[in-house]
Amino acid sequence: MCTLRIARLQDISFFDNGALTFAISKDSGAIESFSAITLDQIISSMIMIFRGVGIELEVAIKLAAVTSPCAPLLLGAGFYKFFLLAKHQESIKLAYGRSPS
Repeated sequence: MCTLRIARLQDISFFDNGALTFAISKDSGAIESFSAITLDQIISSMIMIFRGVGIELEVAIKLAAVTSPCAPLLLGAGFYKFFLLAKHQESIKLAYGRSPS
């Protein structure tokens, strides 16, 4: 317990030369961006698709029987879009990482 208290009181420069704090600040921004924008988009898309199926069931059951099997295809296409965007963003990060500053 005493060593934990001593480690807590030490300055971060004792443990890091700047790379750790840079990585922590950069990663927190990426996590915030993902959780704020992407997760919101995924949840709203899923709710919209399932709400549409529910309305179809109320209006015409034959219409719902025909269009409901397309819902997994729409969800899969949305997740694939986010996968491609993340892959593209990673390739851009690698390209700009290799370029001279």
